[in-house]
Amino acid sequence: MKLVLAEKPSVAQSIAKVLGANKREDGYLEGGGYVVSWCVGHLVELAEPESYDEKFGKWSYNDLPIFPTDWKYNVSSSTKKQFGILKQLMARSDIDSLVCATDAGREGELIFRLVYHKAGCRKPFERLWISSMEDVAIKEGFENLRSGTEYDALYEAALCRERADWIVGINATRLFSTLYGQTLNVGRVMTPIRDSEVLMAKEKNSIGTCPICGSAVEDKAKAFFCSNRNCKFALWKNNRYFESIGKNMNASTAQKLLTAGKVKLKGCKSKKTGKSFDVIVYMEVSDDGKTNFSMEFENGGKHK
Repeated sequence: MKLVLAEKPSVAQSIAKVLGANKREDGYLEGGGYVVSWCVGHLVELAEPESYDEKFGKWSYNDLPIFPTDWKYNVSSSTKKQFGILKQLMARSDIDSLVCATDAGREGELIFRLVYHKAGCRKPFERLWISSMEDVAIKEGFENLRSGTEYDALYEAALCRERADWIVGINATRLFSTLYGQTLNVGRVMTPIRDSEVLMAKEKNSIGTCPICGSAVEDKAKAFFCSNRNCKFALWKNNRYFESIGKNMNASTAQKLLTAGKVKLKGCKSKKTGKSFDVIVYMEVSDDGKTNFSMEFENGGKHK
């Protein structure tokens, strides 16, 4: 009899239906010469730092870096029952071999191998490698099972990735948290994603390039500020110069000023005379971040 180990209960049920394992038991299905069970995700996980030394229970800069020489694994507290069921199934005398039916990929391979080793199993196993859960694909997959040893390199790659993530995540998180006095989660995947989110947010709010330092100019509540905190450039939205001609410093106007150093405005209105006119407004920026504006009327006259 073969023990088939899937990654999720739903996948196990699909496989069991094809194999004829219709008898439902606690944590597995049986029938047709097969026992089909599941892992419920990561049953076995890397141990926390304090499992290696009690002193790591308290975060300290002086204890870094933490590099385990003999890696330890624990069974997740929320899945202990299912792991116990799998361990018993692997030890059954009528189970001759296993089939790794976890997801066809690096993580799926890791999930199966960790459970297999943690349970102390030494029985031979084969690999089901399919990308479809249709009945035909499952049947064909079981007719062409591969030797489990063919995927040893895939398992080793997954193991390296998992342990590298642990080393980076544990050490970097504790380093920055102790340096800055607050919990700062850092990780191989988490940090680049958050960095990308910040950059995307800045790009979304950016309206142009700062004429002083070249950084992005962002649309904020009261003004269009340079994103470089050391730069003093700003285009204030309640700009008196523009208000004097009946116009506002909106995003479109600011973008044109940043791109070309000028903007053509139609339908301006003088507060003194009430007359309407069209002008081109020019912007000059000094090194200290101050902006000066001047305008040119359609007839060629220029006014500051």
